[in-house]
Amino acid sequence: MGINFQDVSFAYYIPRNKKKTRYQLTDVNLKINAENEFIGIVGHTGSGKSTLVQLMNALNRPTLGSIEVLGIRVIRKSKTLLKPIRQNVGLVFQFPEYQLFEQTSLDDIMFGPKNFGFTKEEAKENALEAARIVGLNEELLEKNPFTLSGGEMRKVAISGILASKPKILIFDEPTVGLDPKTKTELMNLLVDLNKMGKTIIIVTHDMEVVSRYCNRVIVLEEGKIALDLPKEELFSKKELLDKYSLDYPVLMKLLQRIKDQYQVDIDVNKFTLEEAYLEIKKVLGKSHG
Repeated sequence: MGINFQDVSFAYYIPRNKKKTRYQLTDVNLKINAENEFIGIVGHTGSGKSTLVQLMNALNRPTLGSIEVLGIRVIRKSKTLLKPIRQNVGLVFQFPEYQLFEQTSLDDIMFGPKNFGFTKEEAKENALEAARIVGLNEELLEKNPFTLSGGEMRKVAISGILASKPKILIFDEPTVGLDPKTKTELMNLLVDLNKMGKTIIIVTHDMEVVSRYCNRVIVLEEGKIALDLPKEELFSKKELLDKYSLDYPVLMKLLQRIKDQYQVDIDVNKFTLEEAYLEIKKVLGKSHG
């Protein structure tokens, strides 16, 4: 059992005249498994992406409807204990400095598990393991996190979430501001975490990331779920990409140009350089051998 939205609407403010309530999300029904999913949430600025994921780990409660998170039901006025949800559904913000505040990186990573009831010894053990998983050099653990690079700060923030042993990990624009090498390293880390069985959810504008790494795509438009479908289905339907103003990844654009220029029946739905190379070799090898 993972996350289950049932007729959820959310507003940050409810006026006395409830009919004038301005909802950021409306009538959301959504199911996400607790294991092995890799989901991309996309949509234009203001479509409700960040609001949606903040409901997933109970930073906010639904205004209408209910959300069940790993068996715990959350409604607007419930007195449900939220710590188990926040421990098991970790949220890494777009700007990691929002989550960092301790004097050393190690103390920052230990804060989460200590807050969730782990002993100091357990918290340190979890922190060291999390730092190893994300590839954070041990020498950086005693440094102030604000002296680190953007990529290193992101690793500290992710380690702090991992140290609490969550089942589901949510990342809000994880690749923004990263150079290509650091971006690839971070996404490969998320792939590795997914292979460990964890569900990964990313909010992103980067359709390259969606095409290469995600298996499922949720498209938000004006606070509603417009699409929820496998990646391959989304990118195979140009009319859907056009309708919701979603861009083709560069690799697919290249394959489309080859298809048009050489008038060959090439499959443009390839998401890695290796897949694209093999498709080009197969098709052009036959046509131009």
